[in-house]
Amino acid sequence: MNIWDSYNIDDGKYGYFQIRELHLWIQKMYQEWIVGWKQKPEYPENVSMQILDTCTEGSIEWRRKVVKDTDSLIHLSPLMPERAVVVKPDSALQITAGAEALFYVSIPMWIGVFTGKSQSALFEVPTISLSNTWFGEPNNGSLCYSIKTSIHSIFSNLSLQSNEVVCPVQIKNTASVDLDFTRLCIQTDYLSIYKIDNELWTNKLHVHFRGIDKDSNIIYENSYPEKNRKYTLVFKSRKKYSKSYSIKSFDTFKFFT
Repeated sequence: MNIWDSYNIDDGKYGYFQIRELHLWIQKMYQEWIVGWKQKPEYPENVSMQILDTCTEGSIEWRRKVVKDTDSLIHLSPLMPERAVVVKPDSALQITAGAEALFYVSIPMWIGVFTGKSQSALFEVPTISLSNTWFGEPNNGSLCYSIKTSIHSIFSNLSLQSNEVVCPVQIKNTASVDLDFTRLCIQTDYLSIYKIDNELWTNKLHVHFRGIDKDSNIIYENSYPEKNRKYTLVFKSRKKYSKSYSIKSFDTFKFFT
């Protein structure tokens, strides 16, 4: 069973999907699609799909949408979060002056629900509830999601869950001082998702840190990071990244992307 396949859901039936903590119900009623979901942190790691006659689950957050046609085809797709994410390493991390390293960061995905052969968008659902955080100055910042996660320089050390996407981040410290990596803000609008085997990857992010009071240079690649491996594009970035740019750093490793 591949959860990213297309499925037909007859009128009155429920498509039931589980992706780790996310439990998702999708019902078809003529031209109306009814989608409900809830997160259950106590459930074990699992990915599954079933067609059900009824839904007996309580306390579900339901959404309804009327569409133009009556096509019963439904399709799920992994998406990046619709808001920037601020990543906090789960252990102290310092990058000395002049050092450069590639880190692998895991980001929880959103699920896009699409219908029909034209893949009309219905809903976007988070696979896990994330806290909100403010990144930047009080009068010059943005509302983001906060993620505390493991960050590794060796990919095999990354414990990737079924609802997570790997984001490779190349960090180069060109400053004359050591860099305390406490928070990293990643603009997910510039990230696509690529599938290889059972893994989901984003394009690579490059950061050149040039000092606390200086700009950091930000570059997003527009292609799959592991060019020697076969891949499939499953989600195109919400915005196209065109050129590198610089932005001010803050008292620690805080920057906009």
